[in-house]
Amino acid sequence: MVVCSQRFDTYKLYKLVFNDIYLCKKIYKFVRAINRQFTNSMIENKSFTQRCRYNEATFIWMVKNAHFQLLKDKIEIGKQFKEENDDFTLANISLFLTLTSTSTSSSSSTSLIITKEILNKFYETNKKLIKELVSIEGILKFAIDSQNLNFIEIIYQEEEFKNKEFKIEKTINPFKFIMDSAIKNGNLEIIKFVHNSLSIEFDKEKTINNIIASNCTINNKNNIIKYLLNEINFKPIKSERDDYPYDPKSLFTDFFNLESSLFKKLFEIGLISIPTNNNNNNDNNNNNFIINKSSHDSIISKLCTRIRLYSKYLINYNNNNNSGNDFIPFNNVLNFFQNIILFLSTIKSKYCQPLKNINKIIQQNQQEQEQQQQQQQQQQNEQQVEFKITNLFSNIKSVISNKVKSIVEINSDDDNENNFNENKIEIQLKRIILIDFLKEIKELIFSQDEWTLIILNYSRESGEYNLIKDELNIKKIEDINVKLKSPEKMFSSLVIQIAVQHGDPNFIEVIPTFYEQYFQRYLDESYVKHHNDTSTNNYYNPKLVNINQQLIFIETIYKYNFQCKEIILKNLFDNFIDLTIDHANKIIEIIKNYNSTTKPTTANLFTGNEMIFKYYFKNHYQLFDWDDKNISESIIKSSNLELIEFIHNNEIGSLDLNSSINHCKTRQVAELMYDKFGYKFHSQLIDISNLNDWNSNYLFYYAINKIIKDNQSDSSKLLIIISNKVGNDYKKLKFLSKLITDGKLNLNNFSIGDNQVNQFLNSLNSLESLKNFGNLSYINQYIKENNTKIVFDDNFYKSFPVNNNFIINYFNIKNSRL
Repeated sequence: MVVCSQRFDTYKLYKLVFNDIYLCKKIYKFVRAINRQFTNSMIENKSFTQRCRYNEATFIWMVKNAHFQLLKDKIEIGKQFKEENDDFTLANISLFLTLTSTSTSSSSSTSLIITKEILNKFYETNKKLIKELVSIEGILKFAIDSQNLNFIEIIYQEEEFKNKEFKIEKTINPFKFIMDSAIKNGNLEIIKFVHNSLSIEFDKEKTINNIIASNCTINNKNNIIKYLLNEINFKPIKSERDDYPYDPKSLFTDFFNLESSLFKKLFEIGLISIPTNNNNNNDNNNNNFIINKSSHDSIISKLCTRIRLYSKYLINYNNNNNSGNDFIPFNNVLNFFQNIILFLSTIKSKYCQPLKNINKIIQQNQQEQEQQQQQQQQQQNEQQVEFKITNLFSNIKSVISNKVKSIVEINSDDDNENNFNENKIEIQLKRIILIDFLKEIKELIFSQDEWTLIILNYSRESGEYNLIKDELNIKKIEDINVKLKSPEKMFSSLVIQIAVQHGDPNFIEVIPTFYEQYFQRYLDESYVKHHNDTSTNNYYNPKLVNINQQLIFIETIYKYNFQCKEIILKNLFDNFIDLTIDHANKIIEIIKNYNSTTKPTTANLFTGNEMIFKYYFKNHYQLFDWDDKNISESIIKSSNLELIEFIHNNEIGSLDLNSSINHCKTRQVAELMYDKFGYKFHSQLIDISNLNDWNSNYLFYYAINKIIKDNQSDSSKLLIIISNKVGNDYKKLKFLSKLITDGKLNLNNFSIGDNQVNQFLNSLNSLESLKNFGNLSYINQYIKENNTKIVFDDNFYKSFPVNNNFIINYFNIKNSRL
């Protein structure tokens, strides 16, 4: 764009940029990040910080809002913080130290700002107050709990600690909990510092137990125990003490999460054994573990629950539905089962064989990988092997991080030998654990439904369909669920459920041929009928499944007329961005061949893909229903301006000139539909008033102003219906109040949920009500407009909502200046 010297219309340029939906979103995202520093909002799911001047920025405000550069500046000029106004408390100092620690992954950039030199300046300037907050005996423990090694080293240089003996063997030692604190936090570098610099020894009885009982990650626990056993040759002994602050039964189950090599060492030392039952001193109690189903010992329940959980992760690993915060890495799952099998092999010798088989697979694969690496070293500039098992159990983390990236795609032209080998090894390991091992204890661990799903899932992935017949009593499953009227748990239902979760057409096609008698009624009574959930959580992720496999799967579910077929098809159009015209034509063939109903398929299925939508409209118009109102609603809500114009010009989606605009979510869509196409807002504004986007206030104002304009001739009958959420939005309420003050509307023209309008508007005239908005600018604006004098007493502060310390501190400072 070239701007000549002639006068140009800035507003037109502004609209040109902001009417571009992509540019607009980019700009708003950037502005919103800045705006977080300057605004405070009561809108749900928002966590805005509050604007303040340099002198008003308190210690905790800078810490919680990550203004570490500002905090650094204040430290450099020798700022002394105060407990009262700055919230300079031990908890807040600890938060500051933790956030600026070099060992905290989230604080890598922060630690570059708050360096050790800056931290030392901070301590020297505020040493007096810090020492008033914590005793000399406690300050080193406080530093260790903060997990900031720089601060620990600074404290250690204090005169009080020079030449001090810290050795833990001393019975009367004020520093005896320092090592416990270091272990509790799980920071290996701090543990090394405490051990090497402070010369505090590890307690042979309780150190390992303390590590296992700590809240640090399993990787940290593994690293600490490796350091103890391998680097400093620590020799722990089994503790007979009963004064630990944790449940020994929970501790016992937590041992099984360790890396298998470490578990084996600790097990051989004798540190891992079943805690005795105080009410049962039978010597045979241990021998009955896992095989005595009548036992009610809580440790069995805990371990069984863990086995059940990890079994689900194992069967689902590397499948198309792996996601979420609760996902456990495959190496952790594999370590757990290795440890379980090793432990049980001492009870029953038959458990030794699965462990031998696992080791055999690992050794074979290790040899293959070493040979492959040698070959690849001879070939320059070629891609290195993605899947490396140099030592699967000692370095499994790197193995699985690569495996996660490799989703095995059926019918993919890009599948290579590495992917095949990975999948083969994974399936072999799963078989040993799930089939060879877990079936021996399945009666104790799993319900019939859970075991059925495990067998079906593994059979689908491995192709060992004979396992279904060998491991499941299908007739019993069917008879029970028919009797219980639970068709969703019938064998046929479970097969369909698993196939849909993974987008696997083979499982639908093959299993019925093996067990035909159990599929005679599944179209009427099973998953096809009862599982018609419109959410996509129960279906495969189109981004993770090869498109050729997806097309075969879609053809299969259309052939069997699954009720969920359109949901799956829409999921594909909405989420797979690489669809081509060839793919679109293949889907047309499927619909033509198998759509037995006379009613055409709704075009709402592909509103998420503009190219396919326009292609189908131009080339396959008769095959779809283009009058479905859901089409226009979906496209308007998507804010796709080009597609909105397309459906308007082609009269698609039963657009209503008097209400369709109410589906819009952005001002760009509203202006396009109102100004260019002549759509009018309906007075029912629930959806628009519920929006909480950054620019939603503008859309709210715009809609109401246009409604007023379009009803000027007879405003007495106008009733604008808006959401209850408006009652929590100061700016919207101020806007409505001004409309009434200006005489454009009256109270009878509004309906806010089930509440009286004046009830909300009156809150604007009360300082006490304004405090609930939690926004300092609103309060200051009220004080300025009403020339109000505030009495800064206890009642003034107590009436603020919780977590509004910033505003309280602001008025504390303001009051101190009066």
